[in-house]
Amino acid sequence: QLLRIVKSSLGVTTRSDLSCKCPLPPLYLQWSGHSVTVVGIRKLSEDQYNLIVFDPMKKGPFIKTKLLAQVNGEVMNAPNPLSAVELPDHILRNKDCQILLCTGQLINDV
Repeated sequence: QLLRIVKSSLGVTTRSDLSCKCPLPPLYLQWSGHSVTVVGIRKLSEDQYNLIVFDPMKKGPFIKTKLLAQVNGEVMNAPNPLSAVELPDHILRNKDCQILLCTGQLINDV
């Protein structure tokens, strides 16, 4: 259900349509003692996704260093250049999560 809501709010309508070039507000995802800002989603397999998030527990300089190292080729054989900003869906499956979407539109049948 959580991933269905995220995909719907990010404009993902089909399994092959996993990119959106339209301006969309972020989602705020909260669970016990923590929250992240969801800015995207990446499909890994038919039933496995990673959310692209800004996590206040990961400091900006850390994320910037990790991403720049990937771009500059300093990290050889790195499996995932987005690992500094991804949150695997399996981490959230047993959490009691709340989603906040700040928009002027109503979401129907999500």
